[in-house]
Amino acid sequence: NNNNNNNSNTISSTSVSSSETGSALPQSRLEGKLVPDDVDAAYHQLQHLGQKWADLHAEAEILEEAKKCILATITLFHVENGDAKSTAEVRAHASKEYQDHIKKMVEARRLANQAKIELESVKTHLNLVRTFESSRREELKML
Repeated sequence: NNNNNNNSNTISSTSVSSSETGSALPQSRLEGKLVPDDVDAAYHQLQHLGQKWADLHAEAEILEEAKKCILATITLFHVENGDAKSTAEVRAHASKEYQDHIKKMVEARRLANQAKIELESVKTHLNLVRTFESSRREELKML
């Protein structure tokens, strides 16, 4: 029924690509088992992707936290130059500096979200491999 009909002496390989490194994480199977080196490689890839997500998430958080400070600084500048508070707030929202910050903030969140998706995709793939291997072992018990 599936494409993994291998005899017990063969090794089949599939791969999970890592877009950042361009390398593939081998998922070799020998007699229905993940080879220890493959498990170690999967662990290190998950560690790498988790760190990448954490770094990008932190960068996005910093930019999001700075949003109010930037808006307040620009608003204060306009108030000190004689604008009413409401006018100063409108000018601050419309300023190139604030708009650029918003664009940077949104892009940082997008990159963090992509990194999270990449991490979760590898986790899901590994869980599917584990489920497949478990089902395969159960089928072998029935023979």
